[in-house]
Amino acid sequence: LGYDIGVNTGAGMLLQESLALTDVQLEVFMGSLNLFAMVGALSSHWISDRLGRRWSFRIAAVVFIFGTVIQSGAGGYASLMFGRAKPICH
Repeated sequence: LGYDIGVNTGAGMLLQESLALTDVQLEVFMGSLNLFAMVGALSSHWISDRLGRRWSFRIAAVVFIFGTVIQSGAGGYASLMFGRAKPICH
């Protein structure tokens, strides 16, 4: 979470320029990380109890990488937000 916030803070202006994001879109993108982290934290106990610790970490890593790849290749706001929200939709 901390690494993601640090990278996005530095890349925010570049994202806004390259994807032609409005100020509101950039704010929603930056702020959504905290919301999605909260959802993940609230559901992590259920996932860990059902799958075990090792599988939980494996699945979390794969989903995180998948979301990062989607965000890296985003061509617009919708795909950028899909990559951000994808980890909580599995």
